[in-house]
Amino acid sequence: MKCDVCKSNISVNYGDAYTFLCKKCVDTEEGHDKSKKDRKNDNRIEGEHGEYKKGMIVNISQAVKAVGIISTIVGILFFYWFIRQYLVSYWEFNILNLLIGIATTTIGVVVYAFGYIIPYIISIDKNLKELKDDLKVFK
Repeated sequence: MKCDVCKSNISVNYGDAYTFLCKKCVDTEEGHDKSKKDRKNDNRIEGEHGEYKKGMIVNISQAVKAVGIISTIVGILFFYWFIRQYLVSYWEFNILNLLIGIATTTIGVVVYAFGYIIPYIISIDKNLKELKDDLKVFK
């Protein structure tokens, strides 16, 4: 790996998680500036269609989770409706309510799980692009 300031080869990183700094450059003003600049840009993620703010991705993820929870609650209400009809009249219950309840609850759980996956999908896209750039350097 190379120092981000002086471009010399280093075996030990004296910088933080975002910058590679050698022992000479870690206490210099250029090293501090490089470290601050990299931390400032950390709130953005590059995606397929440009840069995204991490806060926006978290908001989208939270909205998808909320839709999943609402769908699951609706599915549970259909289950309740089915059970109530079954208990009131054994012969007159509607099996369609049971199927709708199962389908809605399943969809709700899947959508809720997808809400957790969204940030990981975007970070995988970013990591693959960085890996491609690193492999181009070695060719």
